Amino acid sequence: KRVEVFVTHNGDFDALEVDGTTYELGVIQRWLVRATGSPMPATVDSCAVAGVFDLLRAKGSWFHAARLAFLIGIDHPDSSNLDYPIPSHGEFLKLAKEFQAEFESVLEEAQRSPQVGMGRSVNFLPHQEPPPGSSG
Repeated sequence: KRVEVFVTHNGDFDALEVDGTTYELGVIQRWLVRATGSPMPATVDSCAVAGVFDLLRAKGSWFHAARLAFLIGIDHPDSSNLDYPIPSHGEFLKLAKEFQAEFESVLEEAQRSPQVGMGRSVNFLPHQEPPPGSSG
């Protein structure tokens, strides 16, 4: 899905486009409270910009990746106003742990067999500490 943040030349946050639908600031601010699980620190648009970037920054975190995937990666029945149910922080944490466990399982399988899914060859070269006393 495509997500865009529109910041005008003077820094105003006018709208957010998610999957072809544009939402005005007030809708985004109410959604961010639910999406982040945090109250708005202030009603200024700068806080909404920070909230959107907080949602988009998911690299290296299963929690943030699961949350982002849920928020903008799937179709929601009532996404016309972004007023769809959002899982709690705890539910996203649980999902993140499941993602991590599955990812580790896939890595373990890949290390046992270089043929992983869809006939693709994958070679994982995990970092290994040198044995104690070696110069390696």
